[in-house]
Amino acid sequence: MLPVEKAKGQIFLHDKFLCDVEYDISEPLKSTGGPQIQHITLTVEDEHCAPLLAAYGLTLVVADGECFAIPRPIMRQARLECYVESQP
Repeated sequence: MLPVEKAKGQIFLHDKFLCDVEYDISEPLKSTGGPQIQHITLTVEDEHCAPLLAAYGLTLVVADGECFAIPRPIMRQARLECYVESQP
């Protein structure tokens, strides 16, 4: 499970640094006994970074340095959002 927090981190595509990002990771959504699902909102300060995030194979490096694979985000109202599934 990803840490439930709002902080600053970094986005990488494979081993290549893309940009700094502010992220907000939710509590797990109500579970039906299967995998836990968390909602992630990503805010990118540099507008030129946003199109780069429309890629697969992204890694979010959170504030404490831990790395998490994330799916390709979708653009919603000037923010990037995705859902991450993990085992409890």
